[in-house]
Amino acid sequence: MSLQPLHISSLDRLAVETSTNFTYIPLSRLRTYKSMGFRRVILPISYYEVRTNINDAIDFTEAGGPQLSATLNAGSYNLTQMQTEVKRAMDAVSGTTYTITISLTDGRLTATNTAVSAIVFLWLSGTRTLTNASYMLGFSDGVAPKVDSASATTITSTYPVELQPTKNLYLDIGVSSSRAIVNRRTTTTNIIIPVSINGFFQNLVYQPDNLILLDNEGEVGTLNIRLTYMNGELVNLGGKQMEIDLELY
Repeated sequence: MSLQPLHISSLDRLAVETSTNFTYIPLSRLRTYKSMGFRRVILPISYYEVRTNINDAIDFTEAGGPQLSATLNAGSYNLTQMQTEVKRAMDAVSGTTYTITISLTDGRLTATNTAVSAIVFLWLSGTRTLTNASYMLGFSDGVAPKVDSASATTITSTYPVELQPTKNLYLDIGVSSSRAIVNRRTTTTNIIIPVSINGFFQNLVYQPDNLILLDNEGEVGTLNIRLTYMNGELVNLGGKQMEIDLELY
C-alpha cells in the first residue's frame, strides 16, 4: 500500500480547545490504512518561556540588606525582550536602576548596579528557590545544585540564557479506535514521542517503535493530541500554533 501523508494543524481544533490539547477528526480515508507513522512536529520558535510560579522568581540582595523579590511576567520572550523584562522586574523592587544585557556572542546575562555596593542573586538561599529563573537566565545548568551568586556590583551568568527552559517536550497522540494497537506490543491507544532533546527541537523521522498500528478491522475515529512537559503538564504556546506530519500506510 502506498504512503499517504497527513498534515495536522492545531488550527483544525474545536473552538473550546487549545493548540496543545486538541482533538482532530480525520477524513474517512484514514479507515483504509493499517498503520500510521510519526514524521515530525513543527513548533513555533518561542513558546512561553516564563511561567507563573514555575520559573518566574528572582530573589536577590543589595549591599547585604534584606531579600528583594522580583517577579518576571509570564510570557514569551526573545533575548532583547528578556533583558528588558529582567530589568523591569528588578528595578521595580529595588528603587535603584539596573543595567541588564545579554551578550549576542556567548548568550550570557550580565546584571550591573553601581548605585549599591554589591548585589547577590539568591538562587539557593532565597525564599523562592524552587520557582526561580536560575536555569533560564544562565546561572544554573539544570543538573548541578543551584548556588547563590558572588557578591559584586556586576554579575555575569555562567551559562547562556536558555529560552527553552524545559529540556524535553513530549507529543502524546491518542487514537480513538476499538481495535488500535500501538508498537505491536500493547493494546494501549497512546504513544508518547519526545520532540525536543536538551532544549533543541527535533524533526523526528519515522521509526518502527513510533507506529500506531491498526489491524484489518480497525478504523480511526479521532486523534487526541497533547504537547506536554516531562511531568505531563501542558505546554503553553502563547496563542501560537503547532503542526504535525503523520504518514499512513
